Amino acid sequence: PAMDLGGFHSVTYIRYQNGISMLRGSSLPLRTLADLQGKSVIAFKGAKDILPGLKEAIPGFSRYDENTEQLIHSNLLFAKRADAVIADGLIFAEHNRQLRTSASAGKKLPFDPSQGVVFSAVFPATPYTMVFRTAALRDDFNRCFAKLQGAGRIDAILSAAVAPYRETVGTQYLGY
Repeated sequence: PAMDLGGFHSVTYIRYQNGISMLRGSSLPLRTLADLQGKSVIAFKGAKDILPGLKEAIPGFSRYDENTEQLIHSNLLFAKRADAVIADGLIFAEHNRQLRTSASAGKKLPFDPSQGVVFSAVFPATPYTMVFRTAALRDDFNRCFAKLQGAGRIDAILSAAVAPYRETVGTQYLGY
């Protein structure tokens, strides 16, 4: 919402829930960035500029890297070359699912992608809006979105989207 794109912003229609993922059995529970002191951390490109408190916490990590190719995050965690991944919980969980599917199909991987992962939503959800060229289109979008939200359709969509990843995100993904 804070980006000035020269148009008319809608209401928030989607949120990303970034957090920390670690292998189950690691030094849990994760409640804050301070819990990553001395840990090797990988994050998505630009995370330190987007997520509150991350830039300040980085000096306490043993290693911190950002990578645009987020499938690599899962590889590094499962291979125990990173202690923690900072990413959107569903994006991370989907990459894990892809690796498990590949392994089930017979692809040889240098790690076990079936290892359990725990996600902690230590960051506030990041809101996103649409930007329209005209106020009228924005108003139509907002009206339709409010109608769907009032009917419970948005919650139903989000619940259905999160359900396949429950094993990883638990109830930490936007409360679903």
